[in-house]
Amino acid sequence: MVVRGRHLYDTQESKIVLRGVNLPLLDDWDFPTTDKLSELVKTGANAVRIEWYMDYHQPSRQPYTLENLDDFLNKCRRNQLIPILGLWDATSQTDINLLDALIPWWKSNAGLLNKQE
Repeated sequence: MVVRGRHLYDTQESKIVLRGVNLPLLDDWDFPTTDKLSELVKTGANAVRIEWYMDYHQPSRQPYTLENLDDFLNKCRRNQLIPILGLWDATSQTDINLLDALIPWWKSNAGLLNKQE
């Protein structure tokens, strides 16, 4: 994909208009057992914004891993959905140093992300 001006294009030079929703995977405490992606596919969406966390800070929730994220990104590909991954650890935070923690996460997981590119 490439951005030209304010438009996004695929490898066939077709303009893409993103249609989708936020999918707060980790707010659904059933993840990674379930992910609700099949319900999203029924809407006709072509993109999904994935709310992900380095650390969700909930010891009572089911654990999640980078492998779970990789599996979910693969599932997006199989369902022809464009995943838009975001780290939400800094949402509503005033501690600017938290951003210093987010950048290394992206760098340390570049292999996973490049594989999904």
